[in-house]
Amino acid sequence: MTESRVKKLLLDLLPTLEHIHERGIIHRDIKPENIILRSRDLQPVLIDFGAVKATLATAMTAQGDVTCSVVIGTPTFMPSEQTIGQVGFASDLYSLGLTAIFLLTGKISSELDTDPQPGELTWQRYAGNFSPRICRVFR
Repeated sequence: MTESRVKKLLLDLLPTLEHIHERGIIHRDIKPENIILRSRDLQPVLIDFGAVKATLATAMTAQGDVTCSVVIGTPTFMPSEQTIGQVGFASDLYSLGLTAIFLLTGKISSELDTDPQPGELTWQRYAGNFSPRICRVFR
């Protein structure tokens, strides 16, 4: 997608995220397939709030005990902490950011490199002719 279309998509969806987060709701599965365009005005709509894509994740407590939790989401578009059951409002923002990067580059997170120092995905080389400003948004 073009940079202007991705910006518009983000500006249209961020108020929706703010609305649901203010009500204590975390979507947990934001990805391109869960964003549709409403036919009457082509506004993006976030769907699939009842996603039941659950897998068991194993985590170890500080005392060395193993715990299991249910993880909901699509690994390609979720933050690493969500894979161990630690989810928060920032998880939705991260997933929306990965969705925007995918729409800009056509690359999913597993196809991108990670800068080991800050632990950030390096996707800018796939960004083509996009403005430095949009590249800074997704650092």
